[in-house]
Amino acid sequence: MYNCPKCGASMRRANRQVDAVLKAAPPAPEGVTLVGGSGRGEQMPQVVYRDAQGRLHNPDGPAETFYNLDGTLSSEDWLTHGIPHRLDGPSETVCDDKGRTVKERYFIDGLAHRLDGPASIDYDQDGTPIREVWQYRGEEMSALRRHAPEFGISRDNDAAIDLLEGLPLRDLSPQHPAVVLARQLFPNA
Repeated sequence: MYNCPKCGASMRRANRQVDAVLKAAPPAPEGVTLVGGSGRGEQMPQVVYRDAQGRLHNPDGPAETFYNLDGTLSSEDWLTHGIPHRLDGPSETVCDDKGRTVKERYFIDGLAHRLDGPASIDYDQDGTPIREVWQYRGEEMSALRRHAPEFGISRDNDAAIDLLEGLPLRDLSPQHPAVVLARQLFPNA
């Protein structure tokens, strides 16, 4: 029998945890295979969904979930046919050994992307964001795009933002003639 050097848990106990997680996992969608394993490093157990080609894939939830030995979440990845993708939350979540979130990443079709906040967030142990990166379609989001809603322009209104790009942000306001013109020429969808 093997004991974990970190927490002393026996492999027999870990195997029971794997069985419990697999029994509690939602059924795999059609064409997707659910597999369990011993995890990576000291993360046990894991729940993994794969498509017919063996790529990580789950259209209804995380494709890969790892747990710490005590059962708290270690990491969760949402992938579609091997590509990071999630519309309604972070596609990658990483937690510390106590299950506290330390990192979140937002991806759509494999590109770092989020309109309503930063696409990449690192947290300290108290849950306070210590690093944020705003990204739009895989590229760092300009200050103008981040502040566009303050001027009545949607962050995904490329035409209006392109028209205003290059103007000093400090000079812009909702009443600025260029902002008014951008809203008239390119109304939000």
